[in-house]
Amino acid sequence: MTHQRQNSVAQTSAYCLTVEGLIQLFFLAFGLGFLFIVAFSFLLDYWFAYPMCEICLLQRFIMSLVVISSLIGGLASLYSMRIAILFMVVIGFLVGLGLAFSVAHLHMMQQVLPGDVNACQIVSEMTFMPDFWADFFHSRYAFVPCDQVKSGFLGLSFPFWSLMIYGSSAVVFSVVVYLAASHFGSRSIVLRIRQARWYAWFRFLFGFLLVILFCVWISTSIYVIVNQRKILYRPERYTQAHLALLEQVQQLDYTLEVGDQHAYEYPSTLFRDRPQRVQNETDVRNLWIIMSGRDAMALDGFVGHAGWRDFLQTVAHDASVLLVDYPGFGANDGSPTERLNRDSVISAYRSWRQRHGLSAETPCRVFLLAHSMGTGVAVDVARSLPDISGVVLLSPFASVHQMTMTVLGRWMAWTIWPFLWDRYPTAERLSEFHQRLPNVPLAIFHGDQDIVIPVEHSQEMVSQNQWIDYYQRVGAGHNKDDFVDDELLGVMQRMMQDG
Repeated sequence: MTHQRQNSVAQTSAYCLTVEGLIQLFFLAFGLGFLFIVAFSFLLDYWFAYPMCEICLLQRFIMSLVVISSLIGGLASLYSMRIAILFMVVIGFLVGLGLAFSVAHLHMMQQVLPGDVNACQIVSEMTFMPDFWADFFHSRYAFVPCDQVKSGFLGLSFPFWSLMIYGSSAVVFSVVVYLAASHFGSRSIVLRIRQARWYAWFRFLFGFLLVILFCVWISTSIYVIVNQRKILYRPERYTQAHLALLEQVQQLDYTLEVGDQHAYEYPSTLFRDRPQRVQNETDVRNLWIIMSGRDAMALDGFVGHAGWRDFLQTVAHDASVLLVDYPGFGANDGSPTERLNRDSVISAYRSWRQRHGLSAETPCRVFLLAHSMGTGVAVDVARSLPDISGVVLLSPFASVHQMTMTVLGRWMAWTIWPFLWDRYPTAERLSEFHQRLPNVPLAIFHGDQDIVIPVEHSQEMVSQNQWIDYYQRVGAGHNKDDFVDDELLGVMQRMMQDG
């Protein structure tokens, strides 16, 4: 009897692993494992002179954060298990985030043509890499679209390797969390698993699958909520390369609560000699206000593009053209928000009237032309500006909530929805706009190959608002250059004639 008890104790001691030891082993394995992966990936780049895509750089940044968190967590576990558990949560967040980006990256690769940069661009626009990291590697690597980054190691692209790495890491993390949460104490974990029955195994597998889903769900939700305005807006700044464009416009200055703002009248030759007066009655009565998307500047996106420059010159024969940058864009102070973007456009219009000496009683017909994110701003402005006489929307979206469902899925969208700061409920505002101004025309142009804002957004809004003039472009994508043609010009000219 005593002999059997001694054998049992010896067997238990051979397989004994405490929760503290399990957590320390976890930090050691993740730290060394991800350090090896990052080092080996850079070594492959050196051997085979691989180019890099934006998401490859992002994933290596996340892996580097896992290495740092594992190192700090491992050291903390020697002194405080509570701090160590906190770093376990951080690692779970990073693994879930990396897994989410891997799935999104692979999904976007299936939605674009070979060599198209959109897949990398769309996913990388949601990233959080610091400038020093991005600048360092951009100066040393040739960056190409993600589908062109082929690894000579087993012939798989980096997105597939990322998915396998983060997927397996999520499984290991889930197992460790499940075992640690079971409070085994000093009892043998290995023996506990060996002696478990089938239902215990089922509970074990179900538990760590829930942990994986929870990590992906929580990490993605927190990341999107915290960085929602960085995802929604991508402000660019004017540089020395844009000085030539400034010579082609007349700058209008005005002020918002966040600082100095600037809008641009095009072409500048119309009013350069007499900035306070207009040349003819038509220029006073008709004004087109142009609004860009979330990552475009007014001058660079329109005046800097030959097709749009010629297009706006034709429009300028019958109307003034005012291009507006949002706060934080171009040379403007502040940061963009839904309210500030609307206020910026309205203030730019008031500045334009003041510049040309128009009194409050002087009539003026204002028309809006907007693309992508700017369509949400345009509809908000149309509800607030009494002089609106027509609106043209290029590739509009129904709402930020609808866009979240498009990108992240319904279940994730409903998680994030209560925490959205800028909502742009364009579909709802269109109905309000038509009730207030039933005789003002509104036209929508949308490409059926748009992968950024799917054409279903416009189709849904048109089905709910039959009064909208709808033009669906076959083969067109999200780029506003797909719409600059005689048909768009004809719609704008008819609005001015009918107004």
